[in-house]
Amino acid sequence: MPPFTRDIAMTKLIRPDLGELLSQLKPQAGEERSAMTVPISPADPPDDTMLFEAADDPARRFHLPTYRIATVRAGTGDQFRVRFAQAAAGATLEVFLEPFVPASLGDTAAGTAPLDHVVSAVLVFEPAELAGVRRELPFTEVQRVDGLVRLALTVPTATETSDLYWALTRPENRARLLVRRLIDVAVPVVVTAERPRPDRIDVIATPPVEVFIDPTVHIDPRIFRFEPIVQQDPLHDPDPTVVLRADPVILQPEVLQPDVLQPQVIAQPDVAVLNQRFAVDRITQLPSFARFGALGLGPVGDIGELTPVRRRIPGRVRGGIDAGRAVGLPGRVDIDPVVIDPVVIGPVVVDPVRPPTTVTLYRRTTRSLEVVPAPQPFVFSPTLHDYVFAGVAPSGAPGALVLDQFEFEGTFHSYYRSSGRPEIAYFLPDGFKLARLPQRPRSPFMSVQFDSTDGTIEQATATVVLAAAAWTDPERLADAAARLSRRIDGGATHVDLQPLIADSSRLSLRLALPGEDAQDIPSAVIDLRTVLRTGIEVPLGRFQRLFDALQGGGAAVLTGEVEVRLDHPDRPAEKVPFEARFDDLAGDAVDVAVTSRPDGTGFDVSVLNACESPLRIDAATARTSTGPVAVEGMPPADAPPLAPAAQAGLRVAASGETPVVDVDVTVLPDRAAIWDAVCDETTSFLQRQVTVRTPAVMFDAAQGVIEVTVEIGPAAGGLTSTVTLRPDTLETVATVPVPFGDVVVEKEDAGSYRYRVTAVRADRVTEGDWKTRTAGVLWIVTGDVA
Repeated sequence: MPPFTRDIAMTKLIRPDLGELLSQLKPQAGEERSAMTVPISPADPPDDTMLFEAADDPARRFHLPTYRIATVRAGTGDQFRVRFAQAAAGATLEVFLEPFVPASLGDTAAGTAPLDHVVSAVLVFEPAELAGVRRELPFTEVQRVDGLVRLALTVPTATETSDLYWALTRPENRARLLVRRLIDVAVPVVVTAERPRPDRIDVIATPPVEVFIDPTVHIDPRIFRFEPIVQQDPLHDPDPTVVLRADPVILQPEVLQPDVLQPQVIAQPDVAVLNQRFAVDRITQLPSFARFGALGLGPVGDIGELTPVRRRIPGRVRGGIDAGRAVGLPGRVDIDPVVIDPVVIGPVVVDPVRPPTTVTLYRRTTRSLEVVPAPQPFVFSPTLHDYVFAGVAPSGAPGALVLDQFEFEGTFHSYYRSSGRPEIAYFLPDGFKLARLPQRPRSPFMSVQFDSTDGTIEQATATVVLAAAAWTDPERLADAAARLSRRIDGGATHVDLQPLIADSSRLSLRLALPGEDAQDIPSAVIDLRTVLRTGIEVPLGRFQRLFDALQGGGAAVLTGEVEVRLDHPDRPAEKVPFEARFDDLAGDAVDVAVTSRPDGTGFDVSVLNACESPLRIDAATARTSTGPVAVEGMPPADAPPLAPAAQAGLRVAASGETPVVDVDVTVLPDRAAIWDAVCDETTSFLQRQVTVRTPAVMFDAAQGVIEVTVEIGPAAGGLTSTVTLRPDTLETVATVPVPFGDVVVEKEDAGSYRYRVTAVRADRVTEGDWKTRTAGVLWIVTGDVA
């Protein structure tokens, strides 16, 4: 039987704060406002201090009501509309809520309508006898009555009636009424040049480890941030055909200093023009990709001359190693001096300088917003508030905490219960595992971003944010329930096992990188029922080794433990293990669909690979209410793995009741596919230098070639640069950006590049096809010239 994990998507309903953090981990793409059909939130996250707009009419606005306990006038003053009364079986707690406009909105809420929402509520308390175990009792009845909201929950037994009575009368039980408002709105997705740094990140203290770079690639260890631009990106002009021209601006010779020239960019209505084009023997202070890329000037070669951009680049490079030396402002670029020969040749044309731009899109979402009405704690004195308690009294004193421990498959597990309510026991999960995303493709619920304080690879760090799901073996729980029942009264009592809930102050996480000691992660957010979310920052070299370890297949993985601190004197803390590895994630890697055959001879079973990596089907079992049934059509042991999004067919030879089919699989982590899934879209680039050469015969009179330009860039496409070969320049150096991910995942083709050659003759210009190479020296021969 597969391990039990809760649906992570439901986290936002029971832990709105944790659900909000999870939604930021893997944000979804947005759409135009015109595509929205629900009210528009002005910000994300939405709350009741803001006004919402109708999607089709901004003039129609809504407010989200908040709630307080309703009161009624009585002879002794106002009384809370709260009543705990005897019922036909047990007792019923009834609470009336009054909606009102939040005071923070003031006059701005005039003329607005209430935002549609669904109300739910839960009573939370910590029975003193349970030593820190928290109980949550949901209100099962929610009704709107005469402008109010009526909540009701019924406890069926005398013991539960006593528990609820103590919760409502003893402040030490810390009872709170949580009212949740579920809304369906569209939140803004602001498209900007840079993804913000995630919240709640802990820096892992670890000795530095050298980053591994394949020495055959000859990568210059400097990091540059490249932001790929996809088609129909609303931030950038998608038209690649715009040709910009401007009149030359020629400097007088006396303007030139003996060895140093201060170039400037002059803004004109449609174009920014570098006011000189000059031959350069050596550029001493500018990196190959500086902020010129963001302004459209294009790469600056280490040897050669400044060259104009041939076409718009589908991407932008920002923040190189010396990015502080070239600061882009609208209409002007200030550049540190460069050493040049004082020869003025002409103008260089660049794209217009545009101010930074953002675009707001929207995505539809459901959010649960909590409010905790007074009184806090939710406690009423039987003397002062005798009207609350209608004939209800406890049947005895609160019980004491009982700890039971049972061994299952070599490991001891703890179960907590109250002596006054032995039929309910609380369990801890078997562990936490790195989770899969709830939607296809169900890749690891993890995100990675890179940064560097000074642009160098030595100071680079990786910020890793992940979600790990709590998992439990259902066979362990069944075994424990039977043992507890026998211990209580020889097996006559049915024991209800419930997940243990504890306040966040009682929970903490410790993590250990491969080969390192465990460290406290204070910013982790943990729910023992569902999921934990944590974020860490590690040096780049450590992350490279961590990513290797996460592939699985060995003992070196990201491990840790969640500590649960209770007040039981014999066991003050429980430890729940944590483990992250890509070959053993929490969540379904396959989707199984069972359909009845039209001829009634059985059922067809479709097994869909719903994850990012190939997998192997190891076993399949089927069962109905009458027992197990056979599964046919299992693939042979030597069958090729099932590719992502591919399906396999099985059969169940049974009639009547639709069987439940469980499929056991082994996921074979695809290193590159996982990297593509977890790496943030705003990624980093290293640079590789390629020497471009051509023989002198290229410019013989018989060839008729005056000039050869070589456009070169990554093999996967994207940013390109251009170098020029002439009779007096038979060799130059081109710089190719290498995606940082290619280095991290150690791709075999890391550093490969593509290029195409354009030949200029007196009567024509011919452009060749794209070709791919890996060599550090690129020879351009006559066969490359059309």
